[in-house]
Amino acid sequence: MGAVCPCIGRTEERDLAVQSSITEVQPSKSEAKRLKKLEKKELQKGQFGQKKRDKKKEQKQRRQGARHELLAAMSQEERDAFIAKEKAAQQVQQAEEQASLQLAFDSGAPKVVVNCSFADSMDYKELTSLAKQCQLSYTAVRDLRSPVQLHLASLSPDNPGMYALDKVGYQKWLVHTHPESVWDLFEPDQLVVLSPDAEMDLDEVRSDRIYVIGGLVDRTIQRNQTKAQAESRGNVTLRKLPIKSLGPPGMFPVLNIDVVVSILHERFIRGPDSSWRDILLHCMPQRQHPGPSRQVLRKERAKMRKEGMTEEQIAAAMGADAGSDNQSDGAASNDSDVSDGEEAEPQVPDLRQGTDIEVVGFGFAKIISLGRVPQGKHQGKYKIRYNDDGSLYHVLPEQFRVVTAVQPAET
Repeated sequence: MGAVCPCIGRTEERDLAVQSSITEVQPSKSEAKRLKKLEKKELQKGQFGQKKRDKKKEQKQRRQGARHELLAAMSQEERDAFIAKEKAAQQVQQAEEQASLQLAFDSGAPKVVVNCSFADSMDYKELTSLAKQCQLSYTAVRDLRSPVQLHLASLSPDNPGMYALDKVGYQKWLVHTHPESVWDLFEPDQLVVLSPDAEMDLDEVRSDRIYVIGGLVDRTIQRNQTKAQAESRGNVTLRKLPIKSLGPPGMFPVLNIDVVVSILHERFIRGPDSSWRDILLHCMPQRQHPGPSRQVLRKERAKMRKEGMTEEQIAAAMGADAGSDNQSDGAASNDSDVSDGEEAEPQVPDLRQGTDIEVVGFGFAKIISLGRVPQGKHQGKYKIRYNDDGSLYHVLPEQFRVVTAVQPAET
């Protein structure tokens, strides 16, 4: 008989309590509106998930079809040789991955510990997400051929997260798992606890330190949990990743565990003189980069197609690389400030479309909006396109200086 998630009973009791309270007390109009909005959001989330699964299935079928056509065009001898070469390459890759994982497991450094002691404060979905992020962390160590030695702490039999970890097959991973807490496993002076609420930034990643990542997934963010636990243990080093101070302005600060593992790996491999900004842009998924998301870019292209624009015109309007949803590593964000001690030149009330500008610290661009955006979340900003890669962003006048202004046409 399979293991049963210990949080299921609590979830059912909570649902029954909520249902009974709803039947006893009629919600107000505002509360009813909020509940309806939440219900609509959950429905859309389910529809989006199904659409995503269908798209993945379609892509898989397309890949299989292309492979079938490729093999069908070969003779039997060519097909056998091709498949044998594929299998040999796959075996070599698997052997290299296994050797790298074994080396990291036996003598890897630095040690990175996922602190799973927060499981009691999470619900079923959050525990499932935690297990998935642990799995992705292991995958990152494998794919990067990383020297990082990965540990999972506080995995006692009564930990509610064990159910989710069992489902992703953590027993097969080459990682160190411990029923004890991180505080019982290692000396406090060796630990560097990573918390977004810490006051000081992390600088270098050293092989003689043990880096602790909070195994905490909270859909409603609760601040100071990892910091408070570390401070209750006495003199423990607390650090945060320098996303706000050294990362691109506007970069999303909430990170998954696997992303933090990748960042620690890159900083360790590249060394203390490497650029934090480059590391963060390299490791963070595209959706967490500053500037417009892929979804926004897709909507803009769809709107242009409805207006009758050709693909060439769309590419020219959005930039060559925007068609593939890529964004510049040096792009400015919506919320960045003037940096490097340069003062922005005084701006006229509304610069014209086509004005050449330099966004301080990020490069040259051209204004493509008719003026400042009059309303919405980008109100007061200019829409710009970078010259180097064509990526689109919105920036405030204080973030740039005018290089060449377009003069109004004479009447």
